[in-house]
Amino acid sequence: MSTPFVSDQASGDFNYYLNGESEIARLLITQDWSNSALGPRAEWPEALQYALGMCLGSPYPIALYWGPEYLLLYNDAYISIAAHRHPACFGKPRGEIWPESWAEVRPQFEAVLFRGKGTRIFDKQFPIKRFGRLEECYFDYNLSPVVDRSGKIRGVMNAIIETTYRVINERRNKLLYRFSFESNIFHSQAQGYQESLDLLNIFDSDIPFSILYFQDPDNGTYVLTQATGVSKETALSLTLPLATVRQSGTPLLIGELAKTWTTVYPKDWPDPIDQVMILPVRQGENQVSGLLVCGIHPGIAMDASYKLFLEAVAGHISHSIANGSNYETEKKHQLRIRDSEDQFQFAIDAAGLGTWDLNPATNRFVGNERLKSWFGLSSSEEIELSRATDIIDIEDRARVIAAIQEAMTYRSGGAYFAEYKISTPADKTPRIVRAKGKALFNENEQVIRFSGTLQDITEERQFSAALEETNSRLQIALEAARLGSYDLDLKTREMYCTPQFKLNFGWPPDRDFAYDDLISLVRPEYRPYVDQQIRQAIEHDTVYHAEYEISWPDGSLHWISASGKPRYDKDGRAQRIIGVTSDITDQITARTALENAFEQMKLSQNAAQLGSFDMDVPAGRLEWDERCCRLFGIFSSRDIDFERDFVANLHPDDRDKVLNEVKKALVRTVSNGDYDVEYRTVGAEDHKLRWVKAKGKVMFNDKDEPLRFTGAVLDITDQKQDELRKNDFISMVSHELKTPLTSLKAYVQILNNRARKSGDHFASESLNKVEQQVNKMTGMINSFLNVARLESGKIQLDKSTFELPAMLAEVVDEAKPIMGTHTILLEAGEPVTLFADQNKIVQVMMNLVSNAVKYSPRGKVVRIAWTKQDGDAVISVQDEGMGIKPDDINLLFKRFYRVESPHTRNISGFGIGLYLSAEIVQRHGGNIWVESEKGVGSTFFFSLPLPG
Repeated sequence: MSTPFVSDQASGDFNYYLNGESEIARLLITQDWSNSALGPRAEWPEALQYALGMCLGSPYPIALYWGPEYLLLYNDAYISIAAHRHPACFGKPRGEIWPESWAEVRPQFEAVLFRGKGTRIFDKQFPIKRFGRLEECYFDYNLSPVVDRSGKIRGVMNAIIETTYRVINERRNKLLYRFSFESNIFHSQAQGYQESLDLLNIFDSDIPFSILYFQDPDNGTYVLTQATGVSKETALSLTLPLATVRQSGTPLLIGELAKTWTTVYPKDWPDPIDQVMILPVRQGENQVSGLLVCGIHPGIAMDASYKLFLEAVAGHISHSIANGSNYETEKKHQLRIRDSEDQFQFAIDAAGLGTWDLNPATNRFVGNERLKSWFGLSSSEEIELSRATDIIDIEDRARVIAAIQEAMTYRSGGAYFAEYKISTPADKTPRIVRAKGKALFNENEQVIRFSGTLQDITEERQFSAALEETNSRLQIALEAARLGSYDLDLKTREMYCTPQFKLNFGWPPDRDFAYDDLISLVRPEYRPYVDQQIRQAIEHDTVYHAEYEISWPDGSLHWISASGKPRYDKDGRAQRIIGVTSDITDQITARTALENAFEQMKLSQNAAQLGSFDMDVPAGRLEWDERCCRLFGIFSSRDIDFERDFVANLHPDDRDKVLNEVKKALVRTVSNGDYDVEYRTVGAEDHKLRWVKAKGKVMFNDKDEPLRFTGAVLDITDQKQDELRKNDFISMVSHELKTPLTSLKAYVQILNNRARKSGDHFASESLNKVEQQVNKMTGMINSFLNVARLESGKIQLDKSTFELPAMLAEVVDEAKPIMGTHTILLEAGEPVTLFADQNKIVQVMMNLVSNAVKYSPRGKVVRIAWTKQDGDAVISVQDEGMGIKPDDINLLFKRFYRVESPHTRNISGFGIGLYLSAEIVQRHGGNIWVESEKGVGSTFFFSLPLPG
């Protein structure tokens, strides 16, 4: 603690600064200075002793360079900078102590000593040998003159703050941000392994060289895929315990490289690299697919923060490679889906169906070529619905239009069915068609899509008319479209069958067809099954039904659906079977395609590591897949119970929140069935804490009663733990920084008060600027604290009723000190009363106004306006600045995002203000957005709900 100035100090008695426990004070007292360049201490000039007193009383590192030789004196806080040179360097010339940097800084010292021109330098790099090694260090420092009573400059005062930790961490964060920004650029796992290290060719200050290995899954060997900072040949000569890290899955630090490997130096550094860290590259939660080797910079301490940084780099590389692998997998899935769609289209074509898709907003539709040919329509992209309805027979037209309009009302459920006649000018013969469709609606019960199929049932109707005049056998066969009928004599095995029946078996219609011919066409593996079905139908007097595969005489494979009913004589003996068959090859193909598509969906779900749940709400029956069970710590096979397995395994702090979300999801008018929540689970069997994100949808009946509740769950434990660690770190650092800043501000205010009283205007103005910078730093720290509080849920809204115009007028008043040459125009609007947290809304406004000033250096006017819109108050802040590119607008309100351009490079900020503003507005139930034109300016808007 510094010794306060004593106003009644005797003239020439300056020994007051030697009091206390100071190591430097003891050095000054115990050492004989008679033979030093400074001479006996009792003869030291008054100005030197005054300056030395100020130096020793400061808790911050301060050095004093005296006379033209720049003899070094300093306080206790400076000892860590002098390091191993202390105490020998005390009282020695600056050029002798640090000769390696003297040529660079000497002009700065001479400018102070000979011209009185002070200097302030930020983040200056000085390699310093301390703690047994040459260390990369950065400092903020200033040089100012020490003046005696006569006004002569006698020495140089050097206040210095070490910024090594901040500079290195900012550099590392910039690299991590670039990794995050470029995490989705790879299109395959192989590309990720070949290009993931590209950024380390640019950002090589902390990782002077890196090597990436991929483990071949077939033979387990490690393949070197990429290297930076060293050639691949040099990298291959490095022998490392890769298998050890692969098996443990944890990072491993290796030292003493110089004994076994080529000497490698970091760029612009004299000492060689002697350590590397091997880190696993993961794909999925537990799978290690490769290894990353990072060279450790010899000038940076290999501490916990260095390790965390390297683990973060490995994590980003793992994420980028995993994204490439996922992209490759998704591409394959898309190709399979496209194949499924092609197969589905084939099924549509094989069934002879026309398809249509109507856009209710435009009343225009698209259809396949078959449908267009039936209606005599052109092949243009979209067609007016009226052009199609005009083709409908006049007797059916009004009924069909009414059915279409009814289907597009929400109360109808969207189902559409109609049969009608159409005739075109080119085809005078009427065609009878059957239309089936389904309308889809949005959450506002508005129709958004209406699609379906059209089937030509002209032949079916003609057959139906004929079948009304024939026997029951033909009635069975012809009531179903394209069915073949048969009559089998069980005794003679002779069959009477229609031409369609023969065609179903690929048999010429004009040739006889017996039961033995039929059996010969059935695939051998299905013959016992067909025989069994017939025997059971005869034994139990039931309808016989079978589906089986046949081989046509031409060798092609087809599927047959056969039905029949035994006929008995008066003694109860089966005599005949009559029935129908149909070719269901297209249906089987379509069914297989759908099953494949479903299987592909399940594979996609597994690849994304999603668990799924399905609840029968009325029955209270709950089903989980294996992944979902594991997220709740259930590894044994058992039936899932809602209360026992879901509710009981929710974390106590999250249970009420989750159950409330479930309750809301089950009420259609409240949530429309949507369910989206994050919560913690405590494993039932392993008692492990996990973070889970769940999304689901509830299906309701026409009475809005919940029927089924389905959804998916995802393990987000790692993501949540990273967020919690980050928030704790930000909060801790911010709190630690506030304490010295508060002290610094107090000292600045005391010095400023003294400067004003003594009439030292230069010092007063300088201290005012220092205080402004301290205030800026305090504001930045408060922003970091707000981010930490916000994300940990510690920020609460203290709402009250206030008048918006009055609040905005206060904002204008508060903003005047930062306006500079700008002018704020507060445009008058109607009276608006808000119920909100006034202090936080002022914080949002001050941030927007401050940004408007900072990002419009050439603009002169900032306009603030407000209005009422749809139950909200909408406030806007408009500037005449540089504007924002469209690509940046969507990212503008994300945490730590800053627009990078030559114009913004010198504008301070951390990308926190807009993020905090967005969170505050959203917690009030409002929205925030921006409209901008490059080179013209930007207007930021936010809305707040009006009370009542």
